Amino acid sequence: MSRGDRPPGVLEKREEAVLKALNYNRVIESAVTRKLLQHKKAALALVATVLLSLLTTVDATFAQSGFHRDLVLPDIATVDPSSPDQGSPAPTSASLTTVVAVNARVMSLVSLAARQVQMAKTGTGAQEVAREIIAVNYPKWNASQVSCLTKLWNAESHWNYKSHNRRSGAHGIAQALPATKMNSTGTDWLTNPVTQIKWGLNYVAQRYGTPCKALAHHHRVNSY
Repeated sequence: MSRGDRPPGVLEKREEAVLKALNYNRVIESAVTRKLLQHKKAALALVATVLLSLLTTVDATFAQSGFHRDLVLPDIATVDPSSPDQGSPAPTSASLTTVVAVNARVMSLVSLAARQVQMAKTGTGAQEVAREIIAVNYPKWNASQVSCLTKLWNAESHWNYKSHNRRSGAHGIAQALPATKMNSTGTDWLTNPVTQIKWGLNYVAQRYGTPCKALAHHHRVNSY
């Protein structure tokens, strides 16, 4: 039977069936797209939370050099599979590519902070971290000052962040008294030796000016 011999309406019915099939596929695709976007956005939100939490431990010394924290979660429109025709085009593959832009400087600082905390849990590592912080925050303190600081905190705690004086209550590498003074630098001072070091360096600088002056005072009265 030629096209002209077909009963009226057969061609239209076939075209309508094809359109319905295409429309059904679009509904299924929209539903899958929505689920993918929901799961992806939830995962990215979790990553953002973890990163921002880590950033709270970043060494303020290096943060002073300036950096941008760019975390971008796009505002993705929800696709309702029950309403295939919403007057807007279906999401494309490009819209499924969600970009989280995290400045490389931030990632570097997070890595540095984690490395410093782990290193400072040993005596030699704590001394190395102190030298790194001094080089940036106290550039006028030369090698002699670093040597005085080493002797001072050797006498106080042997650079042990868990060191605690049961009689006085002094605690940490710098033997803060009371220990809660270190809250001014960070509330994690009990477990974070870097917080203790930063507080101790600031204490020495504010009260004595230099580690050698603090050490001289310690020699006279056995405390500083």
